[in-house]
Amino acid sequence: IGASRVAVPSHFFKVILAQQNGRRLMYAAIVPNAPTSGEPLSAFLTTVDAAEQRTGLDFFSALDDHEEQTLESTTPSATF
Repeated sequence: IGASRVAVPSHFFKVILAQQNGRRLMYAAIVPNAPTSGEPLSAFLTTVDAAEQRTGLDFFSALDDHEEQTLESTTPSATF
């Protein structure tokens, strides 16, 4: 935008690896860079796999391959 041609992202993302009671969970959300009518972050939950596809990044490559594939393909239900 503007004379300097500043790039403005269409979306923002958040990817989290959490550990609770010895159990690992992954959360990912992709949120549009637009008014969201006060919707909670949980309305934008997706899989880490989907976030990786959209960004071209591999977030948790250091994990064991089986664990990485299992966690990244799951969308946990969560309340934020």
